[in-house]
Formats: sequence, C-alpha cells, structure tokens
Amino acid sequence: MSLSSRLSLAMILLVLTMAGVVGLISDIALRAEIRPRVVKRVEISLRYAATRVEAMASAARGDVLAMAAHAVDHMAHDRLGDIQSARSTLTADFVANISNKPGYVDYRLVGAGGEMPELVHVTRRLEGGAIRAVPDDERAFHGDDTFVRAALALAPGDVGVELLRSDGEPPVLRLATPAPDEVGAIFGVVMLDIELGGVLESARRSIGPGYRFLVADADGRLLVSSAEDASLALDFTASGRIQDIFPTIAIPDAGAEPASGMLEDRNGEGHVASVLSIRLAGVLPITVVELLDADSISALPATARWSSLVGGLLAAIAAAFLALVVARSLSRPLVRMTSAVEAMGRGERVAAPVEAAGEIGILARAFERMSADVSEKTAALGAEVGRHRETLARLAEHATRETLLASAVESSADAIMLEDLDGRILSCNRAAERFYGLTLADAAGRTSLDFIPEDRRDEAQMLRSQIAAGESVDQFETVRIDGEGRRRDVSITLSPVRAADGTLIGYSDIARDVTDRRAEEERFRLAIEACPSGMVMTDAIGTILLVNAETERLFGYDRDDLVGRPVDILLPHAVRGIHVGLRAEFAAGPSRRAMGAGRDLFALRKDGRSFPVEVGLNPIETRDGLRILAVVIDITSRKEAEAKIAAFTEDLKRSNAELEQFAYIAAHDLQEPLRMVASYTELLGTRYSGQLDERADKYIAYAVDGSKRMKRLINDLLLYSRVGTQGRALEPVDSRRVVDNLLRLMKVATAEAGAEIVVGDLPKVMADEMQLGQVFQNLLGNALKFRSAAPPRIVISAERSGDTWTFSVADNGIGMDPKYSERIFQMFQRLHERGRYDGSGIGLAIARKIIERHGGRIWFQSVPGEGSVFQFTLVAAGET
Repeated sequence: MSLSSRLSLAMILLVLTMAGVVGLISDIALRAEIRPRVVKRVEISLRYAATRVEAMASAARGDVLAMAAHAVDHMAHDRLGDIQSARSTLTADFVANISNKPGYVDYRLVGAGGEMPELVHVTRRLEGGAIRAVPDDERAFHGDDTFVRAALALAPGDVGVELLRSDGEPPVLRLATPAPDEVGAIFGVVMLDIELGGVLESARRSIGPGYRFLVADADGRLLVSSAEDASLALDFTASGRIQDIFPTIAIPDAGAEPASGMLEDRNGEGHVASVLSIRLAGVLPITVVELLDADSISALPATARWSSLVGGLLAAIAAAFLALVVARSLSRPLVRMTSAVEAMGRGERVAAPVEAAGEIGILARAFERMSADVSEKTAALGAEVGRHRETLARLAEHATRETLLASAVESSADAIMLEDLDGRILSCNRAAERFYGLTLADAAGRTSLDFIPEDRRDEAQMLRSQIAAGESVDQFETVRIDGEGRRRDVSITLSPVRAADGTLIGYSDIARDVTDRRAEEERFRLAIEACPSGMVMTDAIGTILLVNAETERLFGYDRDDLVGRPVDILLPHAVRGIHVGLRAEFAAGPSRRAMGAGRDLFALRKDGRSFPVEVGLNPIETRDGLRILAVVIDITSRKEAEAKIAAFTEDLKRSNAELEQFAYIAAHDLQEPLRMVASYTELLGTRYSGQLDERADKYIAYAVDGSKRMKRLINDLLLYSRVGTQGRALEPVDSRRVVDNLLRLMKVATAEAGAEIVVGDLPKVMADEMQLGQVFQNLLGNALKFRSAAPPRIVISAERSGDTWTFSVADNGIGMDPKYSERIFQMFQRLHERGRYDGSGIGLAIARKIIERHGGRIWFQSVPGEGSVFQFTLVAAGET
C-alpha cells in the first residue's frame, strides 16, 4: 500500500482515534464532574428540608416551655382561690398559640395528683379544623399514661417527646414538659400534640422537581414518602420500613454529617441519595432521605457522547478527503502531529510540528494553542467549581441560621419590636401584636411612644438617648399601655441594631410583662408584714434584707436599723462565733427546717435582754442567689408554762411513789395483827363450837369471815402496789403460752362452771410474763364468776393494728351497764352486793395498772343480760 494510502488511512484512523479518545476523556471528565455536583445538590436540598422540620420541632419545644411558664404564672391563682380565672386565662393562651400554628392539634395541662386529670384542654380535632376548649365532662384522665408520668420526672426546662401512630391516621408528635410552682413543686404537665403529616408534607414539597423525599422514625417505619410517582416502581407505604426498600442503606447517627452517594433499592435500581438523622426538639430521632434517579445523571453524558460520535465521523470523512490531496507533503509532519495528538490523549504534552509549512504547520500551531487553552480552562473550571461549592455551603448555613432565628423570635412569649432611631416601628412578633393589640400592617407609621404613658415619656427619651450613644438597656422595669388601654408593668431590654458597615440604624425593643410578678411580690410583702410571727430574710452570708413589723416589736429595733446589717446582732454574744459556721453549713446544703427543730435557741433584744425563741428556716432560690427566710416566735410564756408543768409532774411522781410505799408498808404491817386475830378467832370457834349459844357461834363466824376478807384485801393491796415497783423488764412473750399455762391452773374452776373456752391465734408481744398472766387470770376469773344461767362461753382472740395488738376476752355472762366504764376499774368498787359474788373489787384496777405500765389501755363493751367484751392493747414483739 502506498504511503499516501497508508497516510490517508492513518489520518482517518487518527481522527477517529482522536475523536474517540477526546470523547472518552470528555465523558469520563463529565461523569466525574457531574455526579459529585448532583450528589452535593441532593445533599443541600436535604439539609434545607431537614432544617424546616427541625425548626418546626424547635419552635414547638419553645411553645411548650412558654406555655408551661404561662401555666406557672396563671395557675398561681389556683392557690389563691381564683382557679376558674386562672384556667380561663391559660385556655386563652392555648387558643392563641394553636390558632397561629396550623399543625398544632391539642394543648393540655394535666394535673400531677390522683388520676392526673386534664385541667385545661384545647383541641383542633373538629371538622374544618375549628378550635375549641374541651368542657370539664369531656376531659380525660392520664393516670395510666406512662409518657405523662415520665414527663413529671423531668427537670424544669426539659421536654419529653414521643411519636404516636395509628393505622389510617397521620403520625402525631407529642411534646410534654413539667410545670413547677414557685417553690419547685411540680403541679402539672403541659402537653402539645402536632400532626406531623402536614408538617412533613410541607417539607417534602419544598424540594425540587424530580426529587423524592422520605421520612422514617427511629425503627425505620415511613412517616412520609413520595409514593405518587409511579416511575419509582417501589412499594412506598406508610406501613413499610425504609430498610425493606433499601437493604444496604446506612443511617448516620443523629447530629452526624449526611451520608450521600449512590444507593440501590431492592430491585437493583440505582439512586443518588442523601441520608440524614436529626432529633426533633433535641430528643426524638428521625431519618430523612432525599433521592434522585441515576438515569437523570446519565442523560447529560449520553448527549455528549452522541455529539462526540457525530463530530468524529465528520472529522474522519474530512480527513480522508484531505489525505488524498496532501498525503505526500504531510507524511513526515503528520507523524509528529499524530504523536502530539496521541500524547494529548494520554494526558501528556508533546510539541506539535509548528515549524512545518502549509496547512500542517497551521494545524500544528492551532493545535498548540488549543492544547494550552484547554489546559487553562480546565484549571479555571476546577477553581470555579470549588468556589461554587463554598458558596452553596455558606448559603445553606446562612439559611439555617435565619430560619432558626426567625422561629425563635416568632415563638417568643416576649413582645419584640424592631424600631428605627426615631422610634418608628419597623416589625414585630406575634407576642407584640397580642400585647399591644395591633397587627404588623397597623404598626406601619406608629411609634413606641404610642404605648408609653404620659408620665413615662421623659424616661423613654432618656433610654432612647442611651441607644443613640450605642449603649444597651438591660431589664429596665417601667410601664407600658397594652392593647386594652391598661397600664402594665414590664421589664424592657433595648439593644442597638447596626448595618453591615457598623452604622447604627435602629434598635430592638423586647418587653416582658411582669405585672403578675409585681402583684405577687406585693402580695408576698403584705403577707410577710401581716404575719403574727417575726419574719427576717437574709442572704447566704447573713446580711438582713427584709423584716416585718412583728420583728421590730420583738427585738425593739426600727427596720431601717436592721436592713443591711448582719443577722448576728439579733443573737446573744456567746453564740455569735459558732453561728458563722452553722450558717455556712446551712448555705452549703439548704433545706427547710421546721419550728422547734434542734436545740433551745435564744435571741437578743436591742436593750440587751435575751429571750427564748423558736426559729423556722426556709431556703428560697432566686436569680440573685440563695435567700433564707427565718420565722421567729417568742416562746417565753410557753417555756415558763413548761417549767411549771415539769415541776408539777416531778411532785406528782414523788407523791405517787410515797403513796405506793405507804400502801406497801401499811398492808405489810397489818398482816401480823390480822393473822393473830384470825388464828385465835378460828381457834375459839373450833374449841368452843356447840358449847356456846347459836348467837355466839354466829358472831364467831362473822369474825372469822371478816378477818379472811381483810386478809384478801391486804393481799390485793400489796399486789396492786407491787405492779409498778416489782415488775420485770418488758421482753418478747408468747401470749398463747401464757394463756395455756393459766388454763391448766384454772382447769378445776372451769370444769365446775361447765365453761367452754375458745382460744384463737395469739401473738408474741412485749410484756412482763407474770403480770400478763395476772391480767388474763382476772379477766377469765370475772367471766366465770359473773356468768348467767346459760353455760359460760369465753372467747380469747387478738387483732393487729399497726405496731400494736388488741386482745379481746368475750363472754356470755350477765353483762353490765356501760355507764360503769370508769367505776369498775377503780379500787374496791363493786357493782353487786357482797354476799352474791365473792371478791375484793380490786382485780380490774390491778389489770388496768398492769396494762398502763405496758404502754397500753384497757376498756370494755357490754350489754346487760348478753355478756361483756374486755379489750386491751400491747406492743407487738420487735416493735418500739
């Protein structure tokens, strides 16, 4: 084959090769450039949609905390008796908040006590989205709701979140936070329900055409999906799991960067995907996914490949024609040119034959310029792509900050207005509209002076001068006129607003309504002042901050002489040194201390006299630090009365001891002459029986019987006196064993009476075993003695109540009138004539004294003719 032919063929092949290499390089470069940009675009779109969802949850969290603060403020009326007004005001706040947020469907305040009833409930779950306050008889109870009980355990300021799902219903996001009162006690839970369907659907619609948006909960169950696009050919349903659709999906941790790249579904189809995990309200994890079909990326490189193919074919035809004409003259420079082109395809740089004459030289020089131009533009394109990526990142970050800031301002409970340097209102949030009774459209052209009372205009001018000087005003308390024309106490914060170049262009005006707080402070002051006890408030180091009139009267100081001075001036000099350490110990672990707790305390009057006091301490946490409220009561009169009572009690104890000793000695000394009288009288009766007349025998019998009764009385008296003096220490005693032993001793008497005795389960008690036996013996003896015509039936039982046992001895005897409930327990008291029933009348007195020594009590219940039930109490064994 001739050189021309070979050259022509070579040129054709070269052009085709060059076109193919350039097309391939272009295709690879295009794919390499387009795919990361598409992935980044999907990731940016996902971030924007996720930011909207997070902003919604953050705004809802702010609303719940704000409503909890309102609940604390309003429900304070509940403790003052104005509960209906408090609930009505809180209901109005709920209605106002839910009206401005279409996704909010339920607001509740749930009480913390009992079955946890709903105190306030506002709902949007009506036809057409109408809002109403749920009546009392329709409100639910949440005692069995574990989520509500968990919310009660949260710290104030924390928010609990849970996701509610029902078949056929859109998912609901529930937020709850505890509502503490001013002393930190939780009195309820504020709950907000948000229908996520509309919120997540709004986020889905914010993405661009051709994108698909999915939202799943922590378990992977889908909450929102773009199922209406049939081209995806997947079963996206609300009941499906995202892991079932995309088996290889990797879900990042909450707060981590999105996972972006190519993702295959279960049918093997590829998608450009970005996956991000976020936490709603900072608590509930959800996963958001944005998809773009891989075919969308392939469309652009396919078009470029067809363009390259057509261009290559045209170039081959032109090269074949030219090769036939100039084959011979171009053979040598053409080889060099071919080498240069091949080198370019490999990414190398080889010099073309630019010195060649004719068209080859022109082509070589043009090729050199083209090569340099391509290199320069490729470098410029890479730099531009980098700058574009940085710009998109900054825009996304700025949009996120702007959204969060706008949500925070709009959901704030404080009235916020933006004003220029002349006080003209430029913008305001919803709280300002509610407070000042205006709308954003009405605010145009108005100034803040419209809401400032005439007597506060000079003050406002002074504050504006500070702003003009670039200074801020922080929490300045003043007065504003609300939308109803009422004067309201407010705390305002003014902050300068500057342009990007630092020029002062206006200021923000934040007003917080403190009317209720000021009213509470006034009521607190009046309550302190009216208290009949001395009230002294100090800080943590003991500086007096507040006293009431009673304190002035107790200590003899004017309050101006006390406020600002150390509390130690009210203490005796001897204890001031140790009081410093005690005060520091209390401040390190403050807790409420009841009246009279601890040792005896004394206070010092201005005139130097000390007097006994009781002091109750109540720590109060304020934003200015720990405050200690001391309640001081002068107990001088009580101490004097206690001293008199103690002296009287001591005298009474001594007198009782002397009486017991006297009874014992008297009874003991009477025994000897009584034995002599009884012995000789019995001897006289025995020896001279029948030798004297009948009257003499009767007199002797009377003397013998009297001496025996006298002996029994003396023995009973000795027994009574020994109860308190010779009793043994109390110890665990088996009362059943005591009863069983006693029944064996009384077996003959029981058999003679034909009695049935039933003994139930009897416990171990703390007792003197000997004396407990005496009690049972007296009660059983009386039951046998005072029996009726029917055979006696006696039931002994015991029943526990707390740490004591109540014993019962019931009989079916003759009974007695309950009016003798005290008389029968007195010594030598009898309800029947002496000849009918034997005994001294001291047995129940002994039983009562024994039971009282054991720390119990004894009593009876009886119906005449039907029987009696005697009962007494003893401490259970092992109890104190």
